[in-house]
Amino acid sequence: MAYLNMRMGLVKGMTADRDNNTWQTVTFDPAMNDSKDHIAFAQVQSYNGAQTPGLRIRNVTHEGFEMRMDEVISSGETADGTHAAEDVSWIAYEIDPSE
Repeated sequence: MAYLNMRMGLVKGMTADRDNNTWQTVTFDPAMNDSKDHIAFAQVQSYNGAQTPGLRIRNVTHEGFEMRMDEVISSGETADGTHAAEDVSWIAYEIDPSE
């Protein structure tokens, strides 16, 4: 059986700001093992805007990751990138690619 090391959390009131390219930093406390690989997932948990928000994740390491929200679609057209504040949950796992 493989050992599972994970972290999870909630970012309340995350906003989208494509014009300023704003990324939210998530820090693991405590950090995970730096000799393993790491994956992270996020999901919007609220419904505060009628348009469709999208989430992006980058720079996943043993210490944390960055994520941001953009508004993807607005009334069937490309959106302006701003969106009402939403609650976003996340979960991250430490994995061993050799297992």
